[in-house]
Amino acid sequence: MSYRISLVHLFLVGIFILLFSWSCKTEDPCITQHPVTARFDVYENLQGWWPEDWRKYATDTVLPVGLNLVALETKAESYQWIVGKEVYSRVEHNGTDLIIGFDSVPPNFSFPVTLIVKKKPNKDCFPHDDGIDTFTKRIQVAYKMQNGESGTALKGTFRGALTDKPNEIFDIKLIPDVKNPLPGFPNDQGIMIENLYNGCTRYPTNSDVYGYNHMFISGDVFEAPKSCPSLNKTSLQLQDNGRTLVVNYNIIVDSKTSIKKQFVGKKID
Repeated sequence: MSYRISLVHLFLVGIFILLFSWSCKTEDPCITQHPVTARFDVYENLQGWWPEDWRKYATDTVLPVGLNLVALETKAESYQWIVGKEVYSRVEHNGTDLIIGFDSVPPNFSFPVTLIVKKKPNKDCFPHDDGIDTFTKRIQVAYKMQNGESGTALKGTFRGALTDKPNEIFDIKLIPDVKNPLPGFPNDQGIMIENLYNGCTRYPTNSDVYGYNHMFISGDVFEAPKSCPSLNKTSLQLQDNGRTLVVNYNIIVDSKTSIKKQFVGKKID
């Protein structure tokens, strides 16, 4: 019996020592740190401004409307942007953003953007970091000028459901480069959305806002407007390399009330 008790005691003492040693360990302070980096994200910037409720998203392919380049490194000593033959320098702290506008670009144009960042390195965690990093990313401008095509990735049929009604499956079809056939819109062209909500087909207007894989609806132009709710400020965005469509509905009830719903669907053609 005493032999068994000693084994139990020994086991308990071992557990106590193990737990005590774990509690005494200090977390590595370098886990959340990183060497100086010049990496940056690219956002579509629509003519230098973001529409109300527009959701910024990172992309390497854009329409020829403008770019917002955002460095991941903050509070650096200097940021030097090199875009084509132009060189942009920001030496003030938090000078992480650069906006590029397009006047005109050839079809399927691409160009490199380079960022050089200088910042005091964390030598305690990264003794070999010299505090200077250079990063280059090639950006594709998806604009097909031939035949009046827009170059948008928003096209095809997506099957899914509202997130609050997952068992009620329906399809949404996006058809780009469609002229609005309704009276009063002789020059309006863009993406027609079949069955956007509750069987309603929505025709394009020139006030709609487009990114390469993001659309922001401005105004209501439906095939049957009396039976369709106002969906002004509803947005559509492609995710998962174009395989998933997310629609963030803004269903307007009255001047003070709107209902938020979301559709998620997978591309079927």
